[in-house]
Amino acid sequence: SGPEIIIYEPINGSTATSSLVKVVGKALRIQNIYMNGKPLLIDQEGNFNNTLLLYPGYNISLFSAEDRFKRKVEYKLELLYENN
Repeated sequence: SGPEIIIYEPINGSTATSSLVKVVGKALRIQNIYMNGKPLLIDQEGNFNNTLLLYPGYNISLFSAEDRFKRKVEYKLELLYENN
């Protein structure tokens, strides 16, 4: 049924208080996955984690993946970073 991207943390639309955020997720039925155009490493079950640097204010990170049949999926992770 095509590739799928699941982000467990952080919660989409949430507010971060640190400029460095750990992104944890899972990719299903994929051949390649990218975060903001850069390849992500995944384990055999499709799990991944990566550190994301946020800028003050509104941030969007784009996850994209494709399966071996070239079907594509995208996921936009939107976060607000408020540095106090």
